[in-house]
Amino acid sequence: MRKLKFLFLGLAILLGLTYVIYAGFQKSFVYYFTVSEIVQTPPRNNADVKVTGTVKKGSVKKDMDRVEFILTEGGREIKVVYRGILPDAFAEDNEVIAEGKFDRASMLVKAHTLMTKCPSRYENAEELDAAPDNSQG
Repeated sequence: MRKLKFLFLGLAILLGLTYVIYAGFQKSFVYYFTVSEIVQTPPRNNADVKVTGTVKKGSVKKDMDRVEFILTEGGREIKVVYRGILPDAFAEDNEVIAEGKFDRASMLVKAHTLMTKCPSRYENAEELDAAPDNSQG
């Protein structure tokens, strides 16, 4: 009888730990969308999202620490609002990942994090890799 109590206690602890781990992963999990995906199948309101796309030329509006812009990809567009310091490589026609809350009613991402990709760095590296080897040796 005593072994049975310890077995149930151990099982309860194991189930509790499993639930805590599962709940932690669910809370920290953020689905990664392209602009086309989020426009075609919008997630639930106030969902945590990461959206990747290109900053549309002429769409950036800066006001103190607030920036609004449009992300575009595959002919689709979505508006992003961000408060904070912009990354150095943030510019029109650059790729950006905006992470934040999705407002389904206005099809808007209220971003708390912006990450950019600097295309010139990658293009230079590709050019160096593709250059013929002219060394004589």
